[in-house]
Amino acid sequence: MGDLPHHPPETDVDRLRADDLDELADQWFWRDDPDASMRWRREAYRRHVRDGDDDRSSRAAWRLFYDHFLVGETAPAGGWLERCREHADRAGDVAAGWLAIADADWADRGDDPLGRRRRSSDAVEIARAVGDRDLLAMALQSHGRALIAAGEGRDGRRLLDEAMVAVVNDELDPLYTGWVFCNVVSTCFELADLRRAQQWSDAAVRWCDGGDVGRMYPGLCRVYAVELDALRGSWESARAGVTRACADLHAYDPRYAASAHEVAGDLALRRGDLDGADDEYRRCRELGGAPHRGLALLRAARGDVAVALAELRALAEARSAPFPDAMLLLAMSDLAAEIGDASAVRLAAERLATLAADHPSELVDALALAVRGELALMEGDLVAALHDLVESTSRLTEHDVRHEAARRRVRAADVSARLGDHAHAVVELDAAIAVFDDLGAEPDGVRARSHRALLLDGGDPSPSPESSAGPLSRRELDVLELVASGHTNRQVADRLVISTHTVDRHMSNIRSKLGVSSRAAAIALAYEHGWLDGAAPASSNG
Repeated sequence: MGDLPHHPPETDVDRLRADDLDELADQWFWRDDPDASMRWRREAYRRHVRDGDDDRSSRAAWRLFYDHFLVGETAPAGGWLERCREHADRAGDVAAGWLAIADADWADRGDDPLGRRRRSSDAVEIARAVGDRDLLAMALQSHGRALIAAGEGRDGRRLLDEAMVAVVNDELDPLYTGWVFCNVVSTCFELADLRRAQQWSDAAVRWCDGGDVGRMYPGLCRVYAVELDALRGSWESARAGVTRACADLHAYDPRYAASAHEVAGDLALRRGDLDGADDEYRRCRELGGAPHRGLALLRAARGDVAVALAELRALAEARSAPFPDAMLLLAMSDLAAEIGDASAVRLAAERLATLAADHPSELVDALALAVRGELALMEGDLVAALHDLVESTSRLTEHDVRHEAARRRVRAADVSARLGDHAHAVVELDAAIAVFDDLGAEPDGVRARSHRALLLDGGDPSPSPESSAGPLSRRELDVLELVASGHTNRQVADRLVISTHTVDRHMSNIRSKLGVSSRAAAIALAYEHGWLDGAAPASSNG
């Protein structure tokens, strides 16, 4: 490509044609220098205005709108959108189509779903009339996403697939090829349509690897590929991919890298690298990201489960997209079960049932079953709990969501043990441990082994099938069993791989549920009702 002028020198600008200025802006974009690209784009805009070319002026203003809009600079973005409108009103139908796409995105930012739907529909109508392939593909993905946001998922997906045909058939300018790829893959992921997301993500990565397309699109495409790898359990591939995505996006514009650092933090957290997760979430925040769910789970991993649960409950009030919302509600249910908060589990179950009804998805259904099973377990309906947890595990496995499937196996094993089927419980735990070891999910592996040891220690750490757990959760019974055996809070925490703060919270919940004021009284009452095996000890540490 040769050496390019980085700044528009006044003495040279007048010797360049307007088309040359557009070309220089494009070349700097593909060379991963957005600042230089915008400087030359502004020069191109001025030249088009001077030449009285409203069509080219509108397109230059459109590009400058998105240069600012996509990094959250809404004030200059709004100004360039009005410039785009001013010229488009005097230009032809093609300019009006591009303006409609920008208006739709601006309406989405302003929480105007009707405006978004109307303007994206306008864009499709114009594009079909004028026969511009780039405009049509961009309009289709814009209107498809607007329909999906309005709850019309089937029609929305149909338009996304139509747009993608033009992409994979290599019919579009590279700018719009990458644009449509990123928007379609991210939308499918947010819908929990992982099969469709995987198919388009694979195609996007092949496109990025096969041409000279700079580093922005490869970085963005790899973020979604990494999230899919992480869900499937390909954690080593995900780690390599997110490292490359971070490098690509930092090379283009660090502000685009916030989401990559959030995904890197999630991966570190799953592996038990709490300091690594903390560092990645910090970098995400510094770049303008908001990894709230990850930060709450990091807090829980460090022992502040009750505070983390409160944070997740607050986050659940702000809806985003079906799959992120479902994963947040699942995490909320897991933390609530850990500290015996039945009301939070019930809330998560109700929200997930509504989410599954509003946005039909096999994967969201599987997560809803997992939380419904957790609620049944807390309410003492062991048969229903086992059915839902086993069915959830089966569906998650079908979707290749290995990590979450293994975690549900552990819960199903707990229920099987409480029903007296220890052989099945051991089988489930062994299967879960094999997955955790393969993934490198050390914290989950340690917990599963702890469950297995509790199951086999003394032959039966769980209540007998004839006994009832009363008002206590499975984890509360685990804690009380160890305390009754003479373990200190520190020893209980080490055995169950939780914090002493969480042990204290469990004991407080136990005393509150049983209406007693000391742990000795709680242990005596539990033995009296048969919630713990064997005879009550002569005395218990208070």
